[in-house]
Amino acid sequence: MTRNEVVELLEQINAAYPNKIEQTETTFNLWLRQMKDQTAADVFRRLDAYILVNKFAPGIGDLKRVERPEHNKNPLQKYEHWKSNASQGPSEEQKLRIREILSAREG
Repeated sequence: MTRNEVVELLEQINAAYPNKIEQTETTFNLWLRQMKDQTAADVFRRLDAYILVNKFAPGIGDLKRVERPEHNKNPLQKYEHWKSNASQGPSEEQKLRIREILSAREG
């Protein structure tokens, strides 16, 4: 987002939630720094959705989308990852030990 877009964003937040965000240079610079990698259209869309269901003013985290590695994987990739890291079950030695313990309890 550009400086002008962040100004517009803060104005819209203050229009929906009067006097909830301080109008200071520090506040503006923080929002600008945090939103510089966001597109204005996406942020304003998230703001519109946020306003419809929240009675308190949004924070940066409510409007900023942060890419997380797990969001970039498709379900098949996740399945293959889980499958390759899954345990192969107990070893024959472990199975034998479990049988011994269970038979000792029964006996």
